[in-house]
Amino acid sequence: MKSLTIAVIVSFAASQQPRALAAQASLPVLTGQVTDSAGQPLVNAIVRLLGTNHLVLTNPQGRYEFRSIPDGVYTVRAQYIGFTKGQRDSVHIVQGTTLEVDFHLRLAPCDSPCSFVTFHGKS
Repeated sequence: MKSLTIAVIVSFAASQQPRALAAQASLPVLTGQVTDSAGQPLVNAIVRLLGTNHLVLTNPQGRYEFRSIPDGVYTVRAQYIGFTKGQRDSVHIVQGTTLEVDFHLRLAPCDSPCSFVTFHGKS
């Protein structure tokens, strides 16, 4: 009797796994890369979905990825210290799709007096 019970449990668990994987596979993914104007990746740039608490940092290749985002229309913003912000409005996230949104950020102009530090000394 014990072996029959174990077989039924294993069979039930195995039958549930494909549904869970199918549900995960159908979740939307938003991915992309953040680079400077020369195409070099910006590491640890902040990418966020405005109006939500979704925020990620880019990896060493400047890539980012959001998973498990609810369907909807979002504004995506990328920012990095010393660069202008990049923004894409009306990004449609739909179940089961992967959408790529890249950002190419430019150096920010220096609006206020800039300071330069020069070091002199012996090594």
